[in-house]
Amino acid sequence: MDWRGMWLWLIGAIAFGLAACGSDDNGAATPTPTGTPRPSATSTPTSTDDDIPERDGEFGAQLPSDAEAAQLTKCLPPPALAQRMGLSPTPPPTAAIPTDALPPVQSQGKIGSCEVWSSGYAMGSYAANLTNQQNISDLTNTVSPGFVYPWVLNQEGMQQNPPTKVCPDGTAAPTTLNYLVMNSAPSLALIQYEASCMYLNSVNINQTFSTDLSIGHWCTFAEADSTAALTALKGWIAQGYVVQTSIMVPWEFPQFRGSGVFDVPATCPSPAPTPSTTTCTEKTTANGSFACVASTTTSSGCAQHGITIVGYDDDMTGPDGSAGAVLIMNSFGTQWGDAGFMWMSYDGYEQIYLGSTLAFPPQPSGGIAAPFEVRDAFQWVEPQSEGLPRTHLIINAAFAEPIPDAEISITAPAESAVRQHSVQPFRHGYFYLTRRDGKQFPVGNYAVEIRGSDGRRGTAAVTIDLDATSDLPAASLPGDLTGSNGQPVERVP
Repeated sequence: MDWRGMWLWLIGAIAFGLAACGSDDNGAATPTPTGTPRPSATSTPTSTDDDIPERDGEFGAQLPSDAEAAQLTKCLPPPALAQRMGLSPTPPPTAAIPTDALPPVQSQGKIGSCEVWSSGYAMGSYAANLTNQQNISDLTNTVSPGFVYPWVLNQEGMQQNPPTKVCPDGTAAPTTLNYLVMNSAPSLALIQYEASCMYLNSVNINQTFSTDLSIGHWCTFAEADSTAALTALKGWIAQGYVVQTSIMVPWEFPQFRGSGVFDVPATCPSPAPTPSTTTCTEKTTANGSFACVASTTTSSGCAQHGITIVGYDDDMTGPDGSAGAVLIMNSFGTQWGDAGFMWMSYDGYEQIYLGSTLAFPPQPSGGIAAPFEVRDAFQWVEPQSEGLPRTHLIINAAFAEPIPDAEISITAPAESAVRQHSVQPFRHGYFYLTRRDGKQFPVGNYAVEIRGSDGRRGTAAVTIDLDATSDLPAASLPGDLTGSNGQPVERVP
């Protein structure tokens, strides 16, 4: 099965396979995002105000440093893959993942584990189940934050000098996602979660598990501008993915109850809030001013939180009259919001946005016969509103077993090789080259080689054709090519 076949299989699975989320058979189901799901209460733990993080720093979202972020794989624009799968590059006005195709809402309690819940439990479980097609309402088929959170704390703590990260500290999404690429996670049914540092510190993190709870690869949004990031988010959700997002916590967000669209408050209450563990501050960004839960431990000055976006609706109207809202799945339990979900206005989302990640599903069980395969290779011309179009040469590859990082060499016809290094682990996904000179890549046979620092190596020969939807001519490789992380590639003599 080539990569186009693989992605068509995936879309078929998204469109038809998840109806089994309500049963134990392999019948048809519907997680293709169509319309708006009504969040409904489930038989999952509920929450009270005492369960919601309030103290400074306990919301828990931490961001990679600028130097770290520069090395991470950047997500391609969603139309790049939509076109290859024969889908419309323009997302519909509304799309959402049905609630029964998502893992049940849970409560993180007063622990800074939100990024593990959003990237690992919500997005990781969902991505894994796009492939394994299990009953995701059964906690046996969901990633355990009870194991992953203390594992991530230890991993990030060991990178500090001295190692000091402990529960209830916050974490960064990349550490969780890297774990899910390299490992099979235990289920929440196997290792339960308790919002207790005494319990979490007692979890044995030196265990390995044989499950199908893993992901293939992940990327971070390239769009620093929140309006552009919202456009990308809609494109991915329309293709059947969910998007993990880190936000600054707006005032009144933790106490939100009921339905309707939440608008981020513009100012703090007057008079000031009564003495409590939380205080309000006003923050000004390029998208306007808003009131947030204050923090002295974040560079933003606001408490930071990890959430999962599972839908959007261009036509939904908030209290301030602005159009459009995103559907948030949170980790504050089912008594928060509307059974654990919230609609937030586009304007509010853009104001509090910090960054997003996207997880791709792993191969089907037994889906790769060789240790390494290139599943597909093609180029796509990305139109630009200003300046010359960008052209991406996209290669989808798979290893039977994940590698901890990747040195990727690509040799075009009659050219020397170009090389890029990925610091992220890799199991199955895409990497790419980008040129910005208004030309396409040469057509013909290319050589691809991927080496991991663990000594494993994969090679393949692929054929690249022109993007038939564009009239740009092909030309030899320019000197300013960039790789999947947006950084210049190295020309190999």
